[in-house]
Amino acid sequence: MSINQIRKLSLDDVLNYKSIRLELLQNEPMNFGSSFEEENAFSNQMWIDRLTKKYIHPIGAFDGEELIGIVLLVCNPRAKMKHVATINSMYVKAKYRGQGIANELLQTAIITAREEHVEKLNLSVVSTNVFAYQLYKRHGFTEYGEEKNAIQYEGQYAHLLLMSKTL
Repeated sequence: MSINQIRKLSLDDVLNYKSIRLELLQNEPMNFGSSFEEENAFSNQMWIDRLTKKYIHPIGAFDGEELIGIVLLVCNPRAKMKHVATINSMYVKAKYRGQGIANELLQTAIITAREEHVEKLNLSVVSTNVFAYQLYKRHGFTEYGEEKNAIQYEGQYAHLLLMSKTL
């Protein structure tokens, strides 16, 4: 299997985006701060906003028409912090992992950040998500802190590693 397109998501992708976002929250509940139950109750407008707000750059990987991976670049809209953006919601469907798709999604997000004149990228990753941590390290992100017990799900806690990259 090979992907045939990585591109910015548009309003036309809202149903596919909602589907993959709910999938990641259901399949990887300890790796993300939000929950399936919370986001499943979102209004249609909330999903539309995630794809159309000027400072949010949703990027998707496609295999044909199927959305198989996502990442969000969220630029800071505040005047004094426009030089800082955040990478979040990185996810690739399980059957597509190990093919370099996350690498391409992250590289596209970094290129987009540079085009938006971002000077610094931040992200957080659950400390047990070794593959994601290694991906971010390969792209030049460095760890600058840890938020212990940042996520709590079904009585278990997860720590977040805070990482940053200067562009």
